[in-house]
Amino acid sequence: MGQASSKIVNWQIDGCHFSRFDISPDKPVLLEKIFHDEMVIIGFSGAVWKSHQNGQNYLETPNYLVMRDAGQIFSLASAFISADGATCREIKVSPPRLKELCQHYQINKCFLDFKNPIIDNLPLRNQFAYMHGTIETSHCNLEKTTCLALFLNQFFQHVTARTLNCPYQLAPSKVKVAIEYLRTSYGKNISLTELSEITETNPFVLLRNFQKSLGVTPHEYLQAYRIIQARKLISIGIALTDVAMLCGFSDQSHLTRVFKRKVGVTPGQFVII
Repeated sequence: MGQASSKIVNWQIDGCHFSRFDISPDKPVLLEKIFHDEMVIIGFSGAVWKSHQNGQNYLETPNYLVMRDAGQIFSLASAFISADGATCREIKVSPPRLKELCQHYQINKCFLDFKNPIIDNLPLRNQFAYMHGTIETSHCNLEKTTCLALFLNQFFQHVTARTLNCPYQLAPSKVKVAIEYLRTSYGKNISLTELSEITETNPFVLLRNFQKSLGVTPHEYLQAYRIIQARKLISIGIALTDVAMLCGFSDQSHLTRVFKRKVGVTPGQFVII
């Protein structure tokens, strides 16, 4: 059965705007000579689109990502929409934020080729879908901002056809500062941006150096440390709802999911053994 109606959900994180469009199969979509005020990266499922841009026609399928620059004129029409409807996910990056990202990733915007909107890279498309879904559903800011940073790293590597090396090595003392902050603030909803401000470096540099030093992302380290603290609290009889709150989980079910992945049993089973 098709969706009852189309709807748009919007949210924002780390200076980027996110949208999810749930498109009803009932009516075709036709958008004529429109543009965005921001650079936009688009991924979708359940639909095929015909677009016209720069005097060229393109067929946009679910295996592709689509990239358009701010102010780029295009027209779009649905060539196919599934009987169950379609979903279109977008990231919009304002020109000032794009300039910041280019500085972070040590690239010049002139390397971004917007002439062809099609990005034919299935692994990158799948990473986009995972990242976008995680940012929509996760309650952990560090997980969301880490997913975004990892995607943007791969995205810029692909569209510039350049390998993005870490601009410089972070002093070991800076990594220790990040670790200490994670360990003392594990009950807070930390973001990668916040962690980079504490260490006085940009998020990309911090992420790459942290991974190189410890073999895990800051989010993965934080989750492991939260579970260590959760085990201690559970062992002394603290209620699971309180454990979840004290250890930075959004709720008890979130604690249970992560606990099972890290320990192999649920918190309830851990109490029993």
